[in-house]
Amino acid sequence: MFLAGGLPLFALPYIRIKQYKHYAFQLMILASTLLFLVLFSSSSESPTYIIAVVGVLIWFSFRKKEHH
Repeated sequence: MFLAGGLPLFALPYIRIKQYKHYAFQLMILASTLLFLVLFSSSSESPTYIIAVVGVLIWFSFRKKEHH
């Protein structure tokens, strides 16, 4: 049931087809995919959290560059 709620949120950015060519959009898709794998998994183990950490680092580094 929890995954059913997360899947539409995960799929929303894929509707923006014209954004696919932009590198920043590609990085945000990668970050959301890495986070989705861990956040909406029913059996995440502690070693798999490194996947989410990489997603957060990508997101944070992109957001930091955007504001400067």
